[in-house]
Amino acid sequence: MTEETKEPIKECSCDSKDEVKPAEVKIEVKETPKIEQPEIPKWATDFNTKFDKLQTDYTNISGQLAKLKGLETEVGVRPQTQVSNEGKSEEPFSLTKSLEKVKRWVEGDRETDCKITIPVDFLRGVNTQKVNTANGVMETYRTKYAQDLKIKEALTYTGTQSVPEEVPGIILEPGGISFVPVTQFAQYKEVKQGNNAAKFFKHDLPATATQTVGTVATIATMDIEAVTVTPSTITGVFLEVDTDDIEDNPYDVMGTVVKAGAAAFDDFIATDMLDTVSAEGTLTPLRWIRGDTGATITHSETAAVALDPTGIATGVEVLEDRGLLRGGAQPVCFLDPQQFKELVEDAELSNYVQFAKPEITTNYQMAELYGCRLVRTNAIQHKANTTNTAHNAVMCIPNHSYGVASKRMVNVKFHEIPEENQIWVTTNWRIKSGVVDANSIIRISTTD
Repeated sequence: MTEETKEPIKECSCDSKDEVKPAEVKIEVKETPKIEQPEIPKWATDFNTKFDKLQTDYTNISGQLAKLKGLETEVGVRPQTQVSNEGKSEEPFSLTKSLEKVKRWVEGDRETDCKITIPVDFLRGVNTQKVNTANGVMETYRTKYAQDLKIKEALTYTGTQSVPEEVPGIILEPGGISFVPVTQFAQYKEVKQGNNAAKFFKHDLPATATQTVGTVATIATMDIEAVTVTPSTITGVFLEVDTDDIEDNPYDVMGTVVKAGAAAFDDFIATDMLDTVSAEGTLTPLRWIRGDTGATITHSETAAVALDPTGIATGVEVLEDRGLLRGGAQPVCFLDPQQFKELVEDAELSNYVQFAKPEITTNYQMAELYGCRLVRTNAIQHKANTTNTAHNAVMCIPNHSYGVASKRMVNVKFHEIPEENQIWVTTNWRIKSGVVDANSIIRISTTD
C-alpha cells in the first residue's frame, strides 16, 4: 500500500449516534424519620424562671448587705470581726482521743515530746456533768470521778504468786475545792493571736426631754463604755511522774494528771471570778445587803447573820427595779454550801415550800428561789474580819455581769527525762475574768 492510499484515522466523537452510553443508576435516599421532641412541662419552665430570678435577687441582696456592713463598720456601728478556722480541727475535741495519743506516746519510744491542747469550752464539762432537777432547771455538779482511758501497765503477774486485788479506778480528794465551771455564766471571748486583751462593751440609756414644735430638740447623751480584760500571765501546774509509777500501778496515771490539771483550771477561774474580782474592797456592787433582812450594809463584819429567803428576794427586787430582768432574764446567785443549808432550813421554807416540794428535803436540791437560780460553790469570798468571818455571796445576771478572756487553749505537754526516769507534765493556761457591769451585781453577806 502506498502512502497516498492510506486512510486517515477518524477521531471519536461523543456526539456520535452509534456511541453506547452507560446506564444511569438511581440512588434512592430514604428520609430519616422525624423524632418529635417532648414538650417541656409548664412547671419546669416556671421553676427555671423562678430559680434564675432567685439567683439574681440573692446576688443583689448579698451585694447590698456587704455594702451595708462595710458602711456600718466604717462609721463604727458594727465592730468588724473575722472568723478563722486556722489552726483548728474540723472535728470536735475528744478527750478520749487525746488520751489515746498520750497512751501511744507512753508505750512507744518517747523520742519526741507529746503535746495536747484542750479548748477552754471543753473544760467546762471535764469535771462536771449537768443533771435535770425536779423543777426542770439544769444544774451542774461534779459526780463522776472515773477516768476515760486506762494506759496499759507493763507489769504482769505469772505463776501462783499472791498479789493484792486492786481497784483500777482512782478517786480525787478535792481538798476543799468546789468545782463549778463559772465561765458558762459569763461573756466569754478567746483573744486572737497578736492581741493581748479582750474588750466588752456596755452603754447607758439617753435621757428624755420635752420637744417643742418649731424648736430644735435638746441633744441627749449616751455613753458607750469599753471594759478591757487582760488574760493572766502563764499559769498552770507542773508535775513530775516517775515512769515506774506508770508501770507498777493499775490506774491511769497520765489520764489522772490531765484531769487533775483541768480540775485546777476550774478552781482557778471560779475563784478569780467570784472572789478575786468580786472581793470586798475591790468591787463596788449595785447593792450590798445583809443575808437575813436585806438591809443595805457597807461591811461584812456582822455577827449572827444567816441567809434567809428575804435576802434572796431583796436581791431579785433590786435587780428588777434596775430593769435588768427584762424579757424573762433570770439572775443567778452563787452561795456557799453553809448559806444554802441556812436557806433550806429556814422556817419560811420548812412551813410552806417543802410541803409542796418535798425534793428540797429528800434530795437536798433547790435549783431556784423567787426566780433566782441557786448555785452552790465555796469559791465565793470568805472574808476574814476582825471578829466575825463572813461569806460574801454574789447575785448577778448571767452572760452580762462578768466577762472572761482567754489567750490560749489549755496546753498539756509531756516531756520525758530519761536520765531521771521521769515524765514531766506541764499544764498551763492564760485566762482572766473581769467585771463588765458592776451595777448588775448584788453582794449578800452572812456570818461564817
